[in-house]
Amino acid sequence: ALQDYFATQYNTAAIKRAALMAAGLPGLMSALLASDTSHPLVQAAANARSIIQQSTFERLCMVEQLAKQPQQCLDILQMLQQMAHIALQTPNASKKWQRVMQSAYEATGSLLGKAQPKLVLTKLMLEL
Repeated sequence: ALQDYFATQYNTAAIKRAALMAAGLPGLMSALLASDTSHPLVQAAANARSIIQQSTFERLCMVEQLAKQPQQCLDILQMLQQMAHIALQTPNASKKWQRVMQSAYEATGSLLGKAQPKLVLTKLMLEL
């Protein structure tokens, strides 16, 4: 039903990609399709993509800044988990995505358990 709503405004490929990334969240799907960069989860998705693409050193350089923004950290972890979930549904899913899923899940649990954000994020960035 949600995809039918957007079918009149966007092409099918963009709708499918946004639906996978949004995981059933209509506000996020709308923001992704409209390229609304002010939506916090769109920003989190962009940050998660850059984290995956960066070197270990570059990821470690981000820890200080991210540790000061706990909600943004949780949003990024949610997006990392979603990206890993999508990647693991493909037939040739690599061990990398299993590691990303596990690391992001553990980091989320630690942050929600009030662990020190810098330590949690440093561990996460080293494991990715």
